[in-house]
Amino acid sequence: MKIWVRNCLCFAILSTLVGCVSSDGDEESEEAVGWTEDAIIDGVATKGYSNVGILHMAGDTVCTGFLISPRVVATAAHCIAYGAPLAYYTGRGKPVSTPSKVPSISNLTKHDVQSFKRHYNYKFGQKGARYDVGYVVLAKPQPFGPLPYGGTISSKKATTCTTVGYGVNSWTHGEGTGGVRRRGEATAKAKGSDEGYSDIEVWAGESLANNGDSGGPIICNGSAVGIFSWMKWDFSGKVYRNQYVGTDGTVKKWLDAAVADNP
Repeated sequence: MKIWVRNCLCFAILSTLVGCVSSDGDEESEEAVGWTEDAIIDGVATKGYSNVGILHMAGDTVCTGFLISPRVVATAAHCIAYGAPLAYYTGRGKPVSTPSKVPSISNLTKHDVQSFKRHYNYKFGQKGARYDVGYVVLAKPQPFGPLPYGGTISSKKATTCTTVGYGVNSWTHGEGTGGVRRRGEATAKAKGSDEGYSDIEVWAGESLANNGDSGGPIICNGSAVGIFSWMKWDFSGKVYRNQYVGTDGTVKKWLDAAVADNP
């Protein structure tokens, strides 16, 4: 028997650039970051991906988010359902055992939050999440080129994609270190949903996301096609599946409106 759980918005509670890479001055060597091994779960600490950052919420919980415009950061709805975003940080960060303490992590730059919103149809239940998408509006526009979003991938043939996030690196749920931006390569497939957007799935053996990666992008063919929503693990605690909310269809329309309303 296997159990599922949403990928907690944080490290504190139980419960992801092909194209458009810009520089934020975080070009130090990988050795300078302090760790280059097992990653997002099996990727590497990375430079680039400046438009992917870490969100620090009230209660010392954290998530990943990514710019879809100079001021709008897309993330998962469950990240902002239980705590207001205090700030958005960009930079490579550094691996730490308590990544929820974001303000103390080096190699990060703080950006003030003006407002935030989760999708009005967001709901989490025993069969998973629906419309697990939200956004944060920054007080000032950022110079990093935003990630394109709204692309789609095949439901029949696996697509090689890139996952990016600041979550913990261990295959075992709740263990490992986080707080450093990591990327990995994964193969993903899409399936339809009753909500008018795709569900994106990634299975074991790939660069799976873990706690703290919630809200991060999975980037396929140059587009952020999904937002990390939840994961499953078995009774040994090993993560074996990720689920992403597709940024196409009805989700794209909602995010497009957010971008238009917050120039």
